[in-house]
Amino acid sequence: MSIISVSGASESRVAPVISEFALEKDQSIVVCSSMERARRLALDLSFFIRDKEVVLLSETDSILLRYDARNRDDELERLKALKMLRTGEKVVIICPVSSFIHKLTPH
Repeated sequence: MSIISVSGASESRVAPVISEFALEKDQSIVVCSSMERARRLALDLSFFIRDKEVVLLSETDSILLRYDARNRDDELERLKALKMLRTGEKVVIICPVSSFIHKLTPH
């Protein structure tokens, strides 16, 4: 596994740099500082990366919601991304730090 930190570049230049590294590997995880940055980067990367699926994982803040009233779309997207990682599919996963450190149940 490689860890690459891109800092000091304007946001418009981050996507081409990351896409070069992401094209070298079948699977990549990109961690952003905020959800807004992750969303913009996902849109930009989908332009540069055509042969892989770009998956955006949203923030998880379900503490204030009741369990039965939650929207399951984010959870389904997370499971889809985990399945793609486990089966070896070509994917670039983009997420904010809060989503990256979220603890998951064992498989």
